[in-house]
Amino acid sequence: KNGKPFKIFDLFIYLIIVILILSLFLIFAFPKKNSYGITATYKNNKIFYYDNAKNTLTFYDLKTYTYDLTETNDKYLLRLEFIEGYNEIEIDKNTDTVQIVSSNCFGKDCTHTIKNAPIICIPHGLVIKSESSSKPPQPSIG
Repeated sequence: KNGKPFKIFDLFIYLIIVILILSLFLIFAFPKKNSYGITATYKNNKIFYYDNAKNTLTFYDLKTYTYDLTETNDKYLLRLEFIEGYNEIEIDKNTDTVQIVSSNCFGKDCTHTIKNAPIICIPHGLVIKSESSSKPPQPSIG
């Protein structure tokens, strides 16, 4: 050895290892929020889409229904009114869940579903489903 404890190549390898460790730390220390979307259709026409990553609701085809939206810090309460009746939908921003909390359809089976399971209200022609799930839950039909 001629007095140099490290060669340039050694320093380059150590620098790459440090950068790799820092990159992995940043990736795992600050994970992204799981991104998913909720789509609602009325008689096979898309009527709204909720994007949880952007926390936005987008409405479509406003000729076939009316809506009333109430937003709090942690929830959206959305009342959709169709010719057949109404459905009130709650989207919880903290738990990333969706459910129908009230409806005037016969049987009201759509209000007794598992949160985030596909919801189908046959009397009103309404279908609500999550768009990204590793294992989609069984649909509830009502």
